[in-house]
Amino acid sequence: MGQRKFSALFICFLLLPLFSLPARAEVSVEASLSSHSFPVDSAAKLTITVTGTRSAEIKMKEIDGLQFHSQGQSSRINIINGSYSSAISNLYLIQPLQPGTYTIPPISIITGKATVQTEPITFEVTAIGQGHQSSKQNKNTSAGENDVAFILVSEIDRHYTGEIVPLRIKAYFNRKYQWAPISSPPALKADGVVMSPLSNEPEQSQEQLKGVIYHVLSWNTTLSGIKAGRHPVLFELDATLLLRQQQRSRSPFGGSPFNDSFFDNFFGGLQRKPIQVTSPELHFETIAKSVELPIILYNVPGRTSMNLKPSMVAELAKIDNIVAVKEASGDLAQVAEVARLVPDDFAIYSGNDDSILQLLSVGGHGVISVLANVCPQETHDLVQNFFDGDIEGARKLQLDMKPLIDALFIEVNPIPVKTAMNLLGFGVGNLRLPLAEMDEKNLEVLKQELVNRGFKL
Repeated sequence: MGQRKFSALFICFLLLPLFSLPARAEVSVEASLSSHSFPVDSAAKLTITVTGTRSAEIKMKEIDGLQFHSQGQSSRINIINGSYSSAISNLYLIQPLQPGTYTIPPISIITGKATVQTEPITFEVTAIGQGHQSSKQNKNTSAGENDVAFILVSEIDRHYTGEIVPLRIKAYFNRKYQWAPISSPPALKADGVVMSPLSNEPEQSQEQLKGVIYHVLSWNTTLSGIKAGRHPVLFELDATLLLRQQQRSRSPFGGSPFNDSFFDNFFGGLQRKPIQVTSPELHFETIAKSVELPIILYNVPGRTSMNLKPSMVAELAKIDNIVAVKEASGDLAQVAEVARLVPDDFAIYSGNDDSILQLLSVGGHGVISVLANVCPQETHDLVQNFFDGDIEGARKLQLDMKPLIDALFIEVNPIPVKTAMNLLGFGVGNLRLPLAEMDEKNLEVLKQELVNRGFKL
């Protein structure tokens, strides 16, 4: 009996801080840059950390000469001596287009409580080879006045199988030569590494390297290793040099009819000379997979700020234990392209309850569902009706369930569905930080939709 009293008392002391949590701290923000001086062919990481809130909208301003690429968001909870605070960190990759001194102006962050701003950040972008942090690729190329053209790429190193790695490719063309427009972007020459498609409209700029002015074409893309090992990587681009031809002699007396090199070149026309522009050979090391379990890819750009493109899914599908993708992009044309490219035994599951039928119609195999927690039979029947050929029955179920689906996503998932399960008596437990209880108005909407579905609360 005494042991039970002691255990109960001990538990009460453990839970006491949780019942006396103070109000959250005021919202604050901090922005930091990984480097304040780096070469134009490199990049820096910008981290924006917002403390005292669970959600924030960041208003990034465009800056001439810079590109910002979102690398995702992370969150954390700090609990110290019974007090807690939540923080959100957003990571951006800053890629410069040309050397210079830049200032990132104050960035506005909108939260549910207030609007806060970061301090301005000033940094310097140097020419290739001038900064002490010049990338390894640049050391492999010594640009000189006789260099016609070459390719440089941002640094690549060791990554996990299937990891998506941002990459910048830059093709340099010596301006003292005349060039025909390129007809296609650089191609990747590698085994075991795949690249996202490149745009046919690259960024264009000029750079000066060791006194030589180059016209530069730049592409942003991603690489991903699809099998373990150290893989040689090379980039190639087909280009065409335009060379002046001297006028052939038409004089019956021999020699040039103009006897002037300027006129001979002018009337001589241009000769097209194909050349192949290449990068130094690099190495992309992919770390072997650590599990043999079947893996389902999850494409949810709304949460990761990165879209898993169909060509990348098709390549990753070649890995033995990657067996399916949960598609939550909301782009049916993209889902159709995935279905066209992947093998028949590679499954495509809907990640959006409001478009299950639509995804099935372009090659989907089912759904990984939030709705099914509350209405498992109806969700099953929707999919089964489709595969049984009862398209009208599937359509009616999809439309009939839409109000409840909307209510289940009226706040950040999984807050509404966990609340619904508790309301229905399943006892799935309380929400954990940084998730919080539903807003009263939203809770009433959820309750009403559950009642409309015939549930008794």
